[in-house]
Amino acid sequence: MATKKTNSKTNKTISKKTNTIVNKNESPVEEVQNTIQETKLTKITARKIKADLDLNMLIPVVNGHRGKLVYNGKKSGEHIEWEDFGDEQLMELKELKDARASQRKFFENNWFLIDDPEVLEFLNAGEYYRNSINAENYDDIFFKPVQEIKETVSQMTPGQKKSMMYRAIELINSGKLDSLKTIKALKELLGFEIDEG
Repeated sequence: MATKKTNSKTNKTISKKTNTIVNKNESPVEEVQNTIQETKLTKITARKIKADLDLNMLIPVVNGHRGKLVYNGKKSGEHIEWEDFGDEQLMELKELKDARASQRKFFENNWFLIDDPEVLEFLNAGEYYRNSINAENYDDIFFKPVQEIKETVSQMTPGQKKSMMYRAIELINSGKLDSLKTIKALKELLGFEIDEG
């Protein structure tokens, strides 16, 4: 049972159960209401607003797939080809939007490399590019320290790893990538073998 102690000088009661000071001139209901009013917080949430982009704007799209990449628009019938990894073609934003809705594999596998964060946000495709490598300096990763390569690859999606594997094989076969330590690490991380015969 709660005991109350009255301080005659201040005309206040101290409740040991709740450890609160109550002015004798206030009723317990007023005390509760005052406490509720003091502790009520207004929850304010910030919502990110999508950029309002022109659907007719042209977006540079880089081929993130090994070799030739072909896109055929299901709605528009548009036919776009990239001859090799790293080639760039311009696509209308509305075409990319349709591709995102009907041919998601181009985004999931990072066959379309898009560097503009606003465009990725507009397309709601950022999740597929969270740990992807920037198309402009894609090859730079292969010439970094092995530990940094391991950290980068460990955060990639399977599609990103596959694209990286294709590019690694191209660089090794061309002789541009010749560090045995790096090649060994890439083989282990990406799961590929190279015929050396």
